[in-house]
Amino acid sequence: MNKIIVNEDNLTITNNVVWLDINVEKLALTIIGKVIINELTTTDHPINLTINLAKNSYLIYNRFNNYQSSDIINLNGNENTIINFNYAFIATTKRNTLINYDQKYSHSKCAINALALARDAASITIDASGHIYADTIENEYLENIRILTLNDVKHTILPNLLIDTDNVLASHNATISSIDKDALFYLNAKGLTNEAATKLITNGFLLSTFANLEYQDTIRNLIDKEV
Repeated sequence: MNKIIVNEDNLTITNNVVWLDINVEKLALTIIGKVIINELTTTDHPINLTINLAKNSYLIYNRFNNYQSSDIINLNGNENTIINFNYAFIATTKRNTLINYDQKYSHSKCAINALALARDAASITIDASGHIYADTIENEYLENIRILTLNDVKHTILPNLLIDTDNVLASHNATISSIDKDALFYLNAKGLTNEAATKLITNGFLLSTFANLEYQDTIRNLIDKEV
């Protein structure tokens, strides 16, 4: 896997599997062909990331944010494109995340999976908006937004579907929940302490969309330090 250190505000990736280290606050990313991106943020600043797909392109983007900065993610589809955007983060303070998807073309698919863990005094807002334009056909769009909370603070999910065509398959899932007491009891019965059981559950939750991520152990270690 190639590692790319991003120090400029424009980048094009063509038919590649890469690990991104983004060191700028604003980035326009162009995707051509089949691309897989893994990203673990290394700097604590907000990111304004715009991703533009060329026609007939396919993108899997796995982003794990271990810092407390808020993000704006803009995804722009094209004709016959596929986007799987997997995004997970841990929040310990107030955190706002905005994810936009725009599709002005046809025959495309987009799935957004956003998972957040709230602890300490964290208050999370996730705003996900998908706009499928008129005069497009055979597009698919899914929003799957979940917040797992370890505190009693208010959290907000704003799932928005802006659909201007009838020939589309669009849906969203949104959940905010605490740790399942039955799951915790089961793990306690197997001899795990509450702390160990909580780490196991939160690891499984945050890594559930990153099953094939090459550096999964690195992310797991970061989760263990935070939870």
